[in-house]
Amino acid sequence: MMNNPSSGLYGQPLLTWQFSPLALLVYTISSLAQEFICRGFIQTNVEQMLTGKYRSVIAVITTSVLFGVVHLHYSISTMLVTIIGGIFFGWLYTRHRTLVGISIAHYILGILLFNLGIIG
Repeated sequence: MMNNPSSGLYGQPLLTWQFSPLALLVYTISSLAQEFICRGFIQTNVEQMLTGKYRSVIAVITTSVLFGVVHLHYSISTMLVTIIGGIFFGWLYTRHRTLVGISIAHYILGILLFNLGIIG
């Protein structure tokens, strides 16, 4: 009875985000890990496996959709915002091939969007 509206947890988020020093540390590590895995590993490997003129575009879109789906547990709007941000970060990674700026931007945007209640 997972979809039972009379259940006390029906319609509640799986995770709630409350800021604390530990939460910020976990989010810092998570942001770095997400960018390393998505851009540094998946996007790079998808791009290397493909051929043709649009291989970078396909790699960015594929990785961004995967990145967005991983955030679906928050909400559909979070997933969509994440896909859009992922496309932007993927494009930046394609141009510059460094994770430093992207990871910092991911961290700052995540903190702002969650803190302002825009996503999550």
